[in-house]
Amino acid sequence: MNTLTNELPKCLEFNSDRFADVFSQCKIDLLVDIFKREILSHKELSELFDKLSNTFSSEELYHFFKLPKLWKIIFTSRGKDDYIDRIKALFLNELKVAELDNQTILNSALIEQPQLIWNLRSDIAYNPLTQTAYKNSYLHKETGILIDYFSDLARGEQRDIPWGDTGISQPLIDSTTPKVISAIDYIQSVSPACFNVLKASIYSIVVRFDTTKNKFNCASTNICNGLVVLINPHLNGVSIETLADAIVHEMTHNLFDIAELYEPCLPTKFHPQTIKSPWTGRMLDPNTYIQACYTWYGLRNFWQKAYAHFNTDNAHKYLQQASKGFEQAEFVRIAKNSDEIINTKLITTLERLK
Repeated sequence: MNTLTNELPKCLEFNSDRFADVFSQCKIDLLVDIFKREILSHKELSELFDKLSNTFSSEELYHFFKLPKLWKIIFTSRGKDDYIDRIKALFLNELKVAELDNQTILNSALIEQPQLIWNLRSDIAYNPLTQTAYKNSYLHKETGILIDYFSDLARGEQRDIPWGDTGISQPLIDSTTPKVISAIDYIQSVSPACFNVLKASIYSIVVRFDTTKNKFNCASTNICNGLVVLINPHLNGVSIETLADAIVHEMTHNLFDIAELYEPCLPTKFHPQTIKSPWTGRMLDPNTYIQACYTWYGLRNFWQKAYAHFNTDNAHKYLQQASKGFEQAEFVRIAKNSDEIINTKLITTLERLK
């Protein structure tokens, strides 16, 4: 097993934040390797990246390789005819943003205009027609996690992200931002270790609204690592604990996705066989079932700490929800019955999660 796969169960105990540095370094190493082999070997791209990297501090360069938008562009373009062109356009756009005078960038409470070009960090938008730039200043200050309502990662149809986008307004933003910030603070108060892993693994929290649905949802995608998506968090019934649960849930998927890039759990993600989740009752493919085991394990450990610390009804509800699958003998037996797909080494790891 690689370091990430071996360490992930320990990480999800949330007793130590040692994994935060392990995760960050493995993630950066993976993308740096892709850069060296596929991008910097191209003369024009190498020269453009040299210019771009000279505009970064060492800390900014470190974070550059963790940006969700960079991951999305690379992992949706690799192997395609326009791969080099898309990377070139990306570098040229970033150089354009780097040339902007900070005094001309407007801090905006609401950014909703057509024809905006967003930077890789998804916090600055540039209108090439009006020569105007806008900055999204919504973020959690201690972690630096961006709360993204506006960028091209947040608006419109997004691959792997459910539901639609019915638009944004200042009242929706005003009712949501304090809740998201409070949810991150809640995670810190429950588990500093979990909080530090969150800070290391998640760059931005996208917030979307679909007013045709009167309920909350959350999501993430393996093509855009470092991103958590919250949908309709403004609703009155969505508590701080609900948002904390969603953020930890999707953070775990992000961690697992990086581990899988180093060592896939299964030879292929596509199997006709399905497995019934002992947590939700949904029928899952084997890969999704394994991810669910890890995710519910992390949530169980988080809510054990939260219930011990706060002893609230919501903490108890989420603890029961996360624990129930592990209380059933089905949890590992299901995996053993799929041993032609799920190998013995992985079954042993799943048994450790009990």
